[in-house]
Amino acid sequence: MDQSNAGETKKINIRWVVSWIFAVFFSLVGVIVIFNSFVAGALLLLAGVILLPPMSEFAKQRWNLVLSGPLKFVIVLVLAIASIVIGAIKPTAEIVNQINNNQAVTPPPQVEPQSTPPSTKQAVTPPPQPTPKTTPPPAPKPTPPPVQEPEAISLKGTGQQASEQFMLITGLSVFKLTHTGTKNFSIWLLDSEGNKVDLLANIVGSFNGSKAVGITKADTYLLDIDADGGWSVVIEQPRPATAPAMPSTVSGTAQQATQLVTIQKGLATFALTHNGSRNFSIWLMDKNGGNVDLLVNTIGPFNGSKAVQIPKTGIYLFNVDADGAWTISH
Repeated sequence: MDQSNAGETKKINIRWVVSWIFAVFFSLVGVIVIFNSFVAGALLLLAGVILLPPMSEFAKQRWNLVLSGPLKFVIVLVLAIASIVIGAIKPTAEIVNQINNNQAVTPPPQVEPQSTPPSTKQAVTPPPQPTPKTTPPPAPKPTPPPVQEPEAISLKGTGQQASEQFMLITGLSVFKLTHTGTKNFSIWLLDSEGNKVDLLANIVGSFNGSKAVGITKADTYLLDIDADGGWSVVIEQPRPATAPAMPSTVSGTAQQATQLVTIQKGLATFALTHNGSRNFSIWLMDKNGGNVDLLVNTIGPFNGSKAVQIPKTGIYLFNVDADGAWTISH
């Protein structure tokens, strides 16, 4: 007879190992906690006993009682929570009692009666009254001197030419142009590096008009002119401190930079007309040559209006490109 199977083989699985681990854990914690809170420690020890695998075998053999895994989990969880709650109650109560015992009622301080010194009838001389200081009014801020307006630059010639170089400062420049030829007439403004800054005119035949340009940097410039007849250019750099109010209507013919006028801050409406057949555009510019708003850009006759927000009360002009008569009413 084979004696190797005389004893029953014990099966070890993960559930058995986990039960031992948690049983030992709850038992050790219960032993530690029981010295501070007997009830809390006893509950943890009971949880450890329930998880011991030998106790499960004992209950099965003695009372035929078998606890399922989920039921064990619920019982152990309830015992652990109860232990935590009970363990937290005692320290909290002790802290509250300690705070109450440490609060002592401090009697209000006794105010000693002040002895009134015997009055002495002496003449009291009032202190001298200080003489009020008069603050002089602030000195008015000096008005900055007007910007010196450069002298006008005059150029003239015949046919295709590159003009002599000239100096322009930052700000507004107005170019007044004439041409007596019959063919194409165009003028490009170039900076010192040869970059094209603005096309001042591009028309066929005779011309008498003007163009406003905002110069963004002080530099030397020249004009690249294509013409077949005599031409002239007068360059002005106006720097006005004041300008008249804008009249009810500004009018002209063909390409023109209008006179400088003062326009009030706020909403402004401009009525515009044109009876030409080619391009018709108007830029509202400030006194520094900056574009404020494009009022119109169309081809041929026009009769309309444009609402514009004027950013501040100041000096402005209208830069008009047209081939016929036009009006701007405000």
